[in-house]
Amino acid sequence: MNHRLAPAAAGPLRATRIALGLALAACALAAGSAAGGCGTRAAESPAAFTASPAAPSAVGPTSQSPGPSAPASTAAPSARADVLAATAVVRRFCSLVDQRRYAAARRLLTAPSVWPLRELRAVRRMSFESAQAWGGPADNEVTLLVAFTAVVTWRSPLTGGINDVFFTLTRRVTTGEWLIAAVSTSP
Repeated sequence: MNHRLAPAAAGPLRATRIALGLALAACALAAGSAAGGCGTRAAESPAAFTASPAAPSAVGPTSQSPGPSAPASTAAPSARADVLAATAVVRRFCSLVDQRRYAAARRLLTAPSVWPLRELRAVRRMSFESAQAWGGPADNEVTLLVAFTAVVTWRSPLTGGINDVFFTLTRRVTTGEWLIAAVSTSP
């Protein structure tokens, strides 16, 4: 194999993997919303799970159909959509840093002090790997445990290789968009 062609061929493959990942996430979200839960509840009737009057954002069984209660990890469709939207913002942030478009990446932060420009420029490559919701969803806040691969200079607080970092995102009240409010190694 010619080593000169390897980096050029990796770009389209990465884009294809990202597109497939987003398509799978959208399908999983749609299937989860239709079934009222995760894949384990797909065989049950969607009418058996509705929003509880006590907690409008919680998914649980109705009083008319007895059955197993929803697991504690099952979130309402709107909470899942919030997590997916917040994940898209973090993925976009990683992509912008990877392309060295620091001004556009900083527009996704609530304040410049969240990730100082000097430390941001010390990250040479930033490739988003995965994200997992951390803790219970709040109304206007989502915390994600994000794994990404980074190539950094000596000035960066990150390590080279795979990093696991907590991103806390808040929703802007006026526009409803998600912005990164905090980045840390602990929740």
